[in-house]
Order: sequence, then structure tokens, then C-alpha cells
Amino acid sequence: MRDIDPLLMHEEIEKRAYEIYLRRGGEDGRDLDDWFAAEQELAQERSQESEAYRSGRQEQPLGRRLRSEAAGTR
Repeated sequence: MRDIDPLLMHEEIEKRAYEIYLRRGGEDGRDLDDWFAAEQELAQERSQESEAYRSGRQEQPLGRRLRSEAAGTR
């Protein structure tokens, strides 16, 4: 798993929480709900991306996968 800069992650969550706030009509007083929902959405997206990456790697023949890893590509 790749390392994620905590500041970048914070900014991502903040942006997504604001998008959630806007989607639900800009009602105040639910900032923590929006923050936690943003964390959950981003975690799910990362999980899906990670699963798709792993699936793509497993579909390649072993020799091709080894060559592409040695070359620094997928």
C-alpha cells in the first residue's frame, strides 16, 4: 500500500466533506457527520482502486508481470 501524506489526506477529506455538505443542501450543524461520511467514501474508493489494481496484476501472465515490474510499470 502506498504511503499517503497526512496533510494531503486531510485536504481530501475536507474537500469531500464540503461536497457532501453541498449535496445535502448546505444545512449547518452536521460537520462531523459530513467529515466521517467523507472519510468512509474515500476509504471505499481506495479499497476499490486497490482491489482493481490487484485484480489487474493477477490477470497478467507471470512472465509478463515480472518483466513489467522489473521495468517499473504495471
